[in-house]
Amino acid sequence: MIRLAVLDQAVQELNWLFRESAPQEQGAFCLLREGRGVVGSRLLAPRVILPPKDAWERRGVGHLRPTAQWISAAISCAVQNRSGLLFVHSHPDPGYPLGLSSLDMESFETLATHLSTTMDGPFAAVVVHPRGWAGVVWSGGRVVPIDRIFGVGRNLQFLSPISVQPDVDAIDQRQKSALGIVHDRIRRIGLAVVGCGGTGSPSAEQAVRMGVADLTIIDKGRLDTPSNVRRVFGSRRSDLQTATPSLKVNIVGRHLEELQLGTRINQVAGDVTQEQVFRHLLDSDVVI
Repeated sequence: MIRLAVLDQAVQELNWLFRESAPQEQGAFCLLREGRGVVGSRLLAPRVILPPKDAWERRGVGHLRPTAQWISAAISCAVQNRSGLLFVHSHPDPGYPLGLSSLDMESFETLATHLSTTMDGPFAAVVVHPRGWAGVVWSGGRVVPIDRIFGVGRNLQFLSPISVQPDVDAIDQRQKSALGIVHDRIRRIGLAVVGCGGTGSPSAEQAVRMGVADLTIIDKGRLDTPSNVRRVFGSRRSDLQTATPSLKVNIVGRHLEELQLGTRINQVAGDVTQEQVFRHLLDSDVVI
């Protein structure tokens, strides 16, 4: 799975730029970094490179082409920052199909074949449409769709549209009725909880009861004192009777799986390195 996170400041700058330019198409480059997770990769766009006055060779309703000079300047900025590039442009007409057009895709592939050997990071393209953001990344010599796009800051913004699931499990009926599209968002979220003690374990259970798709619990500690039984959800007095104290993630994970609420539970325990923990966090949309 490939996910793109755009920092909140960058999202605000891009939205302002596109609003000011509508109904004409408008675009900008962003610096782009990549991190590898356990089951996918996370792309991060931390900074916008706004277009100069002479940025466009062609620009209007339905077409947008940056000049060679601006492309060269954006590449130089990416090389200096040891990163890749993300090209973001708008399709302000709501009647236009969501995603990259055939002309957009052709231009992207042509540009990607040249840029992939000149930068230290990936090259990707995103279209901002009234119904949401959609994009692709050049990976392994081919075009690969970006599965999810988020805005990240003090709050999490869901920028990419979601597909509607017509069949709702009976266990979700009441929450679906109350939350609507928010429920659909929750059912696709990956969450990581760092620490399985008195705060982390109840947070993990609440996340499972809300219906998150994936949950990773991270803790190398063990249930080695009686006071832990008061605080760690899912623990029992009998867990203290084992010859070797049980890992907290095993106890909490056992409890969460016994709920049988459809969340995939991943456990990270033992003497994990900081890099290993970071790789698991890359696979999650939210970390607490």
